[in-house]
Amino acid sequence: MTAISRDFATEANLNAFFWPADSEDPTTLPSIQVGGAQVFAYVDPCSASLRVSVHLDETAPELLTEKETVPMQINVGDNDVFVAH
Repeated sequence: MTAISRDFATEANLNAFFWPADSEDPTTLPSIQVGGAQVFAYVDPCSASLRVSVHLDETAPELLTEKETVPMQINVGDNDVFVAH
């Protein structure tokens, strides 16, 4: 598991950015960017569900492990549904 400094975590969280969907372009989707990772959360009419999609193309190097993976924990409510280190 990678060690992320408290300073890096604080800075990444404080600099998080929300990208809203564009009302003039219905193909855009809302997302939040934290530490370079972009997380989309939107209602998908095709699957009739809430969809969450994580894109790691521009993830900050501080988040990468030695194997160049990104440790991740996904919760729904208070339940872990995915954990990878």
